[in-house]
Amino acid sequence: MKKVSFILLLLILGVSFTGFSQAPATSDLFASKWEITVLDTRQIPEWGFSIELIRKEGKLTAKPDTYTISNPFTFTIKIGRVEEVNATKLVLYLDIPENERQGLPTKDIPMELTKVDNDILKGKFMESDIIAKRKR
Repeated sequence: MKKVSFILLLLILGVSFTGFSQAPATSDLFASKWEITVLDTRQIPEWGFSIELIRKEGKLTAKPDTYTISNPFTFTIKIGRVEEVNATKLVLYLDIPENERQGLPTKDIPMELTKVDNDILKGKFMESDIIAKRKR
């Protein structure tokens, strides 16, 4: 009888420890608000925009998805899609209709961002360096 009680006690303790243990919290590096700055472009000075990346049903989406930039030219950017390459790299595909006037691509222009640390991403956009800083 003592053996059965002891085994039952161990079984109950094991179930309770397993039930109360928590899985480690997963951090979502990209889902956040970001300030993106494009440095040193060929024809216009430094420019940027704020973006919020939201995870919906496992996929990242941009909010808002359309921006108007004025610096010194006015142009519109639409984020066509967001691709999470891996845990440290993200690609935003931009549509810029005004690029057509200059003979540049207008659709699916990649803006690649790679993790530097949890609050900074760096990358390239059409031969220009970019930096994204997490907004607090």
